[in-house]
Amino acid sequence: MLFSSQVKAQETKKIDKIKAFFSEKGHSAKKATVYSAILPGWGQAYNRKYWKIPIVYAGFAGVGYFIKTNHDQYKLYKSYYQLMKDDPDYQPVENKTIQQIRIDIDDFRRNRDLSIIGMAAWYGLGLIDANVDGHFFNYDVSEDLSLSLKPRVFSAGGIEQGLGVSINLRWR
Repeated sequence: MLFSSQVKAQETKKIDKIKAFFSEKGHSAKKATVYSAILPGWGQAYNRKYWKIPIVYAGFAGVGYFIKTNHDQYKLYKSYYQLMKDDPDYQPVENKTIQQIRIDIDDFRRNRDLSIIGMAAWYGLGLIDANVDGHFFNYDVSEDLSLSLKPRVFSAGGIEQGLGVSINLRWR
C-alpha cells in the first residue's frame, strides 16, 4: 500500500512538471528547443521564423539523398565484388580490377557513414537555431540604433600618417 502511494505521488509530480512546461507564460527558448527536438521545424514555427522551415527540410532531403545514393552504390559494388571473386573473368565495370572495386566499396561506405553523421549534425543545427532564435525572440531591434562608417585621414602633428575608417555607433 505504501509503495503504491509513492508511485502515484511520483507520477503526479511528473505530470505536474509536464503541465507546467506546456503552460508556461511568454516565449521560452527551452520550449522552442524541445519542440524542434520532437519535430524538426516545429521550434522555428514556434519562434515565428516560418521561412526557415523549408530550409530545415531541404537540408534533411539533401543529406538523405546522399545517404541513399551512397548506400545503393555500396550495395551494388559489393555485389560486383562478390561476383568478381566467384568468377575472375566477370567484368561488371569496364577497366576496373577487383582491387579498384574494393576501393570503391570502401569509398561509398565511408561517404554513406559521413552523410549519416551529417544528418545528425543538421538535426543538431536545427536545435541550436531554434534555441538561439528563442532567446532573441523578444530582442528589440529598433531604429534608435545607428552605425555609420566614414573614411578618415589620420594625422599626427600636422603630418598625414595614413588612411582608415571611422566607425560611429549611436543610441538615440
